[in-house]
Amino acid sequence: MALIKIVVGLFLVMLVLGILVTMIIDYIDVYNKFCKQKFGSSMLGIVSFFGAGLFDFSFYEGVLYYRDAVAKHQDLFDGLALLGFGSLGIIATFAVCIYLSNRFYGIVTALVLLAGGLIVVPFSVFALLLVVFGGGRTIFIVKE
Repeated sequence: MALIKIVVGLFLVMLVLGILVTMIIDYIDVYNKFCKQKFGSSMLGIVSFFGAGLFDFSFYEGVLYYRDAVAKHQDLFDGLALLGFGSLGIIATFAVCIYLSNRFYGIVTALVLLAGGLIVVPFSVFALLLVVFGGGRTIFIVKE
C-alpha cells in the first residue's frame, strides 16, 4: 500500500512538473513572437539561456572562490577574475537585451534569461558529460 502511495505521489509530481515546463515553453514561444513582431528580434533562445547561465555561474563561483580565499588568506585573483567575467557578462546581457528592445522589455528579458540560465546550464553540462564520457555503442542501420 505504501508503494502505491509513493508511485502515485511521484506521478503527480511529474505531472505538475510537465505542466509547468509546457507552460514555460509556451510562454517563451509567445514572448518571442511578440518581440519579433514589436522589435524585429526574438531574444529568448537556448543559446541566450546558456550564455546568460554561464555568466551567472561564473559570477557565483567567483563569489565562492573569493570568500574561500579570504578565509584561508590565499591569493584572491581567481575569485576576482571569475567575478569580473561574470559581472561583465551580466552587464552585457542587460545591455544587449535593452539595445534589442526598449528599457522595460530589455530588463524583463535579461532577468528571465539570467533566471532561466540557472536552470538550463546544469542540464546542458550534464548532457555534454554524457555525450563525452557516456561510452555508448554506435548503432549501425543497414538499409536493404
